[in-house]
Amino acid sequence: MRAVTFYDSAWALTSKERHVYYRVGIVDTLRYQYYGEVSEFYKNGKRLMQGNFKANVKQDTFYFYYPSGQLRTRGIYQNNLRKGIWTNYYESGKIKERLEFDNILVTIRDYYDENGAPKVIDGNGKWKTVYDVDPKKALAIEGVLVEGRRNGAWTYQLIDKNNGDTTLYCTETFKNGKFTSGKMYAEDKRGQRMNGPQMLIYPELTRMKNWGTWDVTPYATLKEYPKLPFLAKNVDEVPASFKGGFQAMGLFIGRSLRYPSDARSIGKEGDVFVSFIINSDGTVEKDSVTVVKSVYPSLDAEAVRVVKSFPPWMPGVQSGKPVRSRFMLPVKFRLGTR
Repeated sequence: MRAVTFYDSAWALTSKERHVYYRVGIVDTLRYQYYGEVSEFYKNGKRLMQGNFKANVKQDTFYFYYPSGQLRTRGIYQNNLRKGIWTNYYESGKIKERLEFDNILVTIRDYYDENGAPKVIDGNGKWKTVYDVDPKKALAIEGVLVEGRRNGAWTYQLIDKNNGDTTLYCTETFKNGKFTSGKMYAEDKRGQRMNGPQMLIYPELTRMKNWGTWDVTPYATLKEYPKLPFLAKNVDEVPASFKGGFQAMGLFIGRSLRYPSDARSIGKEGDVFVSFIINSDGTVEKDSVTVVKSVYPSLDAEAVRVVKSFPPWMPGVQSGKPVRSRFMLPVKFRLGTR
């Protein structure tokens, strides 16, 4: 069927009334996968992305656009992997950089500043770029390339796209492409030394890497999408949910969790069950976070810390209105993890 579907800022399916983006394409109603040309649009009707899919697998040339409608990126996918030369453009229309992809390997071929002056030619020079991490954050990268390999000190800074504030994420030092040292500043690391490189040169957008998953908000219902039977019938009563679904919550916990050294040293592991309240605005009510099934004091404390650090959820809904709701979550600790 030809489907028009609407999404919130986290690319979770929502109602037309609440949408930030929308998508037009052919959906197989047996497996709910996309086939053929798919186009995505900003709320203003300007095209955001255009590409071809076969059972949700990305194929052939893809185009990405700025909200103004100006071409932002052009490149080829082959069986879901970026291949060959990808070109990024400034919003002015001038070429920004050309990158060559070979499976997971990325080589920066050329880079030009906004005035068109070459800064990296044939993999040699100083590269400075910014790319989107998610709808709210971007990552600024700066470093020197020698024959396409990272060399010397590289810096990575997170940019808040709402206010422009920057935060140092990490620094890495290379010699002829080989990592020699690094420090992590994100997530309260405060300059903690790194044993290996943490940053890919140009990782794929999370939403494109996970493209085609049906993450939904409480506002996507059968009434608006009658061909999607896995949706709720209405929005009268919907539980609170982590934005992006359980997969996104698992990734967040995996990135945030730090295995306490005292518990690790004596072989303590298990599932800490934590109870907490999601407020009607989606925030975690920090005073409500309590352990209802304990494993070990430091594991309990770490589970509580992680839950308190959750970003806002999609709130629970009753009678069509967002409400406070209680949630129970097992936080898993297994030896062999961080």
